[in-house]
Amino acid sequence: MRALLSLVAVCGLAAFAQAQRAKDEVEVRWRGTAYAESALPEHLTPGAKVAVRAWADLALQNAWKLELDAQGRVLLVTDRRSSHAAKYLRRVEQVAAEIDDVLPPVVRTQASAKRLDGARETDSDSIPEDPEEPPVNPLDVDLDDSGPATWTWG
Repeated sequence: MRALLSLVAVCGLAAFAQAQRAKDEVEVRWRGTAYAESALPEHLTPGAKVAVRAWADLALQNAWKLELDAQGRVLLVTDRRSSHAAKYLRRVEQVAAEIDDVLPPVVRTQASAKRLDGARETDSDSIPEDPEEPPVNPLDVDLDDSGPATWTWG
């Protein structure tokens, strides 16, 4: 009987912990500070906010933690129990610095910022259709059946 009561207590605690976790928000670490998903800092880039919102539900369901690099450009998703997140984040920042040395900086426009905030593209933002005619498929050419046909490559 005592074992049964212990089992019921453990199951009850597990169910309570699961329910509490469902109500909780994912914690996001950025520059050494933990933030709730709903309380991200104003000066965080729109792209980082979109990435956090996109991964928040999965992070809660799978016990993952979310960490942003110092510039807010890379979202690192790791297991909550992992002790290697800080090491991974340092490596991500090293790689980002190497890429910044090789590639020119990205110029952000107001239009790209609006798209990151969830604004829909307008017709003026879409890519125009290609004005050229499509290439002719040689199998679609109508050949005269009166004699043998030859095809020259090149």
